[in-house]
Amino acid sequence: MNKDIKMEKQAQRPYCLLNFNQAEPAYEKQIKSTTTLYQHLDELFHEPELASQAQFAKEVAECREDDKRVIWNAGCTYAMPLAVLGEDEFFIRVVTEPELMRELCERYAIRKADAIVQTLQVMQIRPEVLLFSDPFGKSGLPPLRPAVFRTLLKSAQQFLVRRIKRAYPEIKIWYRCCAASYPLAADFAEIGFDAWIPSGKTEPFAQELEDCRQFIQDELELLSVTQGQWDSLKKGTTTCV
Repeated sequence: MNKDIKMEKQAQRPYCLLNFNQAEPAYEKQIKSTTTLYQHLDELFHEPELASQAQFAKEVAECREDDKRVIWNAGCTYAMPLAVLGEDEFFIRVVTEPELMRELCERYAIRKADAIVQTLQVMQIRPEVLLFSDPFGKSGLPPLRPAVFRTLLKSAQQFLVRRIKRAYPEIKIWYRCCAASYPLAADFAEIGFDAWIPSGKTEPFAQELEDCRQFIQDELELLSVTQGQWDSLKKGTTTCV
C-alpha cells in the first residue's frame, strides 16, 4: 500500500501526544567533567515512580477509550548527558572525547530503555506510538556529521530501539530530528525506527527529502508534520498527522 494513502487512512483517528519522561533526573547543577558524569550516571538516573506510572497509564487508557491514537513523547535519546553537560559542552565533547561520549550515551540508553519497558509493563492498555526527539547540534549551526553520528550515537539508539521492540514489537517507534539530517535516513531505518519526522525548516531540503522517501519507502515512513500540528500536539491537544 502506498505510504501516503496508508497515513491518510490512519489519520482518520486523531493522535494524542502524552509527555512522560519518568526517567529523567532533576539537574540541580551541570557537571563539566565527562568522566565524572560517567562515574555517577547510575546515582543521577531516577527510576520510574509507581505513582507517576499509574497516572500515565490512566491517561493512556482514557485516550485509547476515546478512540485516539496515543503517542508517548519519551524525550531525547541522549537527554541526560545533554542536560547535565549543557548543550555547548555536549557537542564539544562529542568531538574532543568521542570514545567516552559513545560509552556514556550507550550506558544512558541501557538505563532509559529499561525504564521505558518497566513503565510499559504496568500498563494494560499501551500507547501505539513511542516518539523520540533529538537535537543534532546547536541552533543555527550545521548538524552532526553523518560519520560522527554513526560513530557516537547510532549504537546507543540501536540498543534503545531494539530493547523496546523485543519487549513490545507492536508499538511503533518514531524519531524526530532536523530535516538537514536527511543523509542519515537509511541509518534511522537500520536502527529500527518505524518513521522519521523531519523537523525545523524542511523547504530547503524538499528535493532531498523526496529522494529519501523514494529510497527508503519500504523500510522507513517519512512523515510530514507541520509546525502547527506539532505545536498542537505539544499542548496536549489532539490532531491528525
